[in-house]
Amino acid sequence: MFKNTSPRLFFSMAAIAMLIISPFFAIIMPIILIETFFTHDDTKLYIYPFMTSTLVIVFAFVLFAVACLLLFWKREKVTFLLSTLIVLGGIYTLYSTSQMYTVIDSEQIVVKNIWSEKSVEWADMSEVALEYVSGDLGDYVFKMADGQEFILKENKSHVTSYIYNLANAKSIPFVERAKE
Repeated sequence: MFKNTSPRLFFSMAAIAMLIISPFFAIIMPIILIETFFTHDDTKLYIYPFMTSTLVIVFAFVLFAVACLLLFWKREKVTFLLSTLIVLGGIYTLYSTSQMYTVIDSEQIVVKNIWSEKSVEWADMSEVALEYVSGDLGDYVFKMADGQEFILKENKSHVTSYIYNLANAKSIPFVERAKE
């Protein structure tokens, strides 16, 4: 099929295809992750950062397109090696989108980003506050017994009732207040 086409044409078309496919993949991939990996356990609430992961997925596809454009430009050992490294970086970037989430369960709250993970036990909390601006999503402020604060951005409305029920079950005061 490709005997009459040049490699330059193939790599340029692959780069264009990557750029065209990336928005669709960026929208569908987070939904697939939420529906497959994060719905098996009803005792935990998973919050997945949709916008952040969408931008990371588009960046990964831009890396794939850059690798194809390098091979479009020159096909030498150095460009093959560099393209391979860029593709591996893109694959790692796609994998990292599955490692960004927040888990709230009856024992702890875990916020996992690409390179870091923070865990807070419910037993260490003295107060939970929802600070909001009217008509907009707010911030959950978890105050620890030692005075430290842990802030979690609200991105779904049903999270409030889940956190409220967990705080009541643990006898932790839950306060709603408007931001100043």
